[in-house]
Amino acid sequence: MIENTREGVTKRTLTSVWKKLWPDRVVERDSEGFETVPVEPAVNEIVSLVKIGGLEVDSNDIDELVEEHSQELSTEELAELHCASQQEVVEESLSEKDEEVTAKQQSSDAIREMLKA
Repeated sequence: MIENTREGVTKRTLTSVWKKLWPDRVVERDSEGFETVPVEPAVNEIVSLVKIGGLEVDSNDIDELVEEHSQELSTEELAELHCASQQEVVEESLSEKDEEVTAKQQSSDAIREMLKA
């Protein structure tokens, strides 16, 4: 009978109970099985690093930024990001080609000048 009762208890419930009884020995995990990292020390470190960089920021700013970026993007937003990324690649490629043409033109001009002399 005890065996049947134990089978109905989820791992989450067991973890929750053991955390209350022996908090030092229970490692919390998120829904995908990864350890949950305490947020506060990381936020404090980020605030310190940003302040060293000369910017005024506090933990509320960091929390707000994390919250903004933790939301899932819609399909439309992902498509917009993809298009913007592709546009950047195209512009970069065109810029590199322009630089190559300019370099070739400059070397052609230098050769002409040498031949004139």
